Amino acid sequence: MEIGAGKGDVSAYLIDNANIESGVIVEQSDRAAKIIKDRLGSADIDVQCADIMTIEADGFDCVCSFEVLEHIPDDLAFMRNINNRLKQAGLWFISVPAYMRKWQKQDEFSGHVRRYEEDEIREKLHACGFEIVKLLDYGFPLTSIMRPFRDRYYQADDHRSMLDKTLDSGTEKRGRRINPTLMWLLLLPFIFLQSSFAGKRWGDGFIVVAKKIREV
Repeated sequence: MEIGAGKGDVSAYLIDNANIESGVIVEQSDRAAKIIKDRLGSADIDVQCADIMTIEADGFDCVCSFEVLEHIPDDLAFMRNINNRLKQAGLWFISVPAYMRKWQKQDEFSGHVRRYEEDEIREKLHACGFEIVKLLDYGFPLTSIMRPFRDRYYQADDHRSMLDKTLDSGTEKRGRRINPTLMWLLLLPFIFLQSSFAGKRWGDGFIVVAKKIREV
């Protein structure tokens, strides 16, 4: 199951490369859900436009939620809900923005309510029945270099509600789209550079793999 899939990039990649036979995508945005349905076509994936707290599907081997938790005021309730969706020893793959000291205008534009500290996400996941298998931070030095430019990019007044910001965050990108192949070529040197710093706690995002170890 993937939650908050945006345009479905992760699910599309997994379907093509990880022998995924079936699954569920839960997306609150009508626009995003339509994009995903059109994109995945004949794949055996049930795309639901709904709130994860209201659906009935469970018994999953794996749940993915990338850039989702930071949007949710009651993240502990969300974590317990994910616990209930997973099989025992099932895995939850997570990414979240890291370190409140790095709060920036992009967080406000996207409808974030927090950035996570390492101790905070460890303690919350443990309290909700998970054991962390792996946690690392990422993004340094590219995101640090780009921060002043992102702050200028997101300076415009934005009077949308927090909910609308959240619903738009996975599909609305400001500015012109760059050809994906060109984007990868531009980013490749930075990807290799960033891999040298992964886990050194200098980045501005966490990637977490958590395993369900008990019911809550």
